[in-house]
Amino acid sequence: MRMSDVGLAVIEDLDVMKTFRTACLAAALIASLPSMAATINYGGVPANGGGFTTALTGPGVTTETFNGTTGNCGVTTGITVTGNYHLVTGSQVGYYAAPAGDTTCYLSIPQNGSNGTATVAPLSLITPNKKLTYFGLYWGSIDNYNLIEFYNNNTLVTTVTGAQALAANAVPGNQASGGSNRYVNIYFSPNEIVNKIKFVSNGVAFELDNVAFQTVATPEPASLALFGGALLAGAAMRRRRRKLT
Repeated sequence: MRMSDVGLAVIEDLDVMKTFRTACLAAALIASLPSMAATINYGGVPANGGGFTTALTGPGVTTETFNGTTGNCGVTTGITVTGNYHLVTGSQVGYYAAPAGDTTCYLSIPQNGSNGTATVAPLSLITPNKKLTYFGLYWGSIDNYNLIEFYNNNTLVTTVTGAQALAANAVPGNQASGGSNRYVNIYFSPNEIVNKIKFVSNGVAFELDNVAFQTVATPEPASLALFGGALLAGAAMRRRRRKLT
């Protein structure tokens, strides 16, 4: 092999290693970015008898209406709901009030007492290779004592309060006003990992319907290693070809 070929091989191998090192550094940088707060906007589309639902469509979007499959209220999308809650229709003074325009089943917290928490977890929609990017809900008669907590396992990621969700100058707890009955859209930043959601009511009550989730595929942990292995394998093949010539 000529010395020029040796020099060229070294340069090419250095380029390969530089590319691999750059990819590793980029991955490490992304992993180290600080979490950013979720962003919130408002507005959905009319739902058949259910007030409003998400306007988001496309791959990875799933909506839970709590309407069940046998004529009784129930959960059908694979999420698990636990805690102090019940699925109801209509209104009962002193206990719960249907979100404006909603004649279908909805979730109300608490079932008993003047405060309570319901937890949606685990989300079977979120597997190890998927990430929750969006959560929406039709939030009825929003009160200042309502709040939603988003967790990564047991670590609190971000919180959305009733005060945030109310429209400007809206009356908390109003059962008919559009400013107090809103479809709330919550988008998570790339570094926010959420796999558990808690609905908290420190009074009577927290009513919600038509919750929506969007998930996206995420690279598996081995992807970067496979990429690096492919680069190194390519370099080895080039060296082998030069030896044969």
